[in-house]
Amino acid sequence: MFTIILITQLPELFKEHKKMTELSTETLQKIGMQSILLDEISRSICFSRKLEGEAGLSKRFIKSSLLKQSVIVWCQVFGSHNEDLHWSKVSPNQSVVKPFGQNNILAVTGFALNEWENYHKTLKDLRDKFFAHFDMDEFSTRIPCMDQALMITEAYRDWLYEMLLKAMKSNPIKINFMKTKEFNKKIEREWEA
Repeated sequence: MFTIILITQLPELFKEHKKMTELSTETLQKIGMQSILLDEISRSICFSRKLEGEAGLSKRFIKSSLLKQSVIVWCQVFGSHNEDLHWSKVSPNQSVVKPFGQNNILAVTGFALNEWENYHKTLKDLRDKFFAHFDMDEFSTRIPCMDQALMITEAYRDWLYEMLLKAMKSNPIKINFMKTKEFNKKIEREWEA
């Protein structure tokens, strides 16, 4: 009797298995590391904004350090495709939701393709030639507006959140990951504490 029940249930089990979308351990690890980096980018940009217009050398130093950190970490997720934690290493490795891509970036920033390419190059050059490896020939103290970098970070965070929520329906995973709106409230509480 038990064997007969099992055999009659096999087609249903296979049908359920086809619906299940798996995320590899490697992809989940990358998402976990990316979530830490996304938090750091958002905090760095938001906290540097809080210091806007503050007088004093120490406050200017802290703001400058936060902006520098935000560019370096942003480039780990959105810079070169060969970065271990670049968004392109997660997006195509799942079939839960439509992949995150350049169209998402253009939509959230309002950039035309050439504007995005220029902005992206500016941040990568700033990281590569000024922050990570100081190149006197490329010396520049101008940090671009980080509004678009934050928009891209938040769009990707929300994409990851949506993807993980849907993946949880068919995968035994637990996430400790907040949607942008919730995370920004947390940042405000942290700043006020």
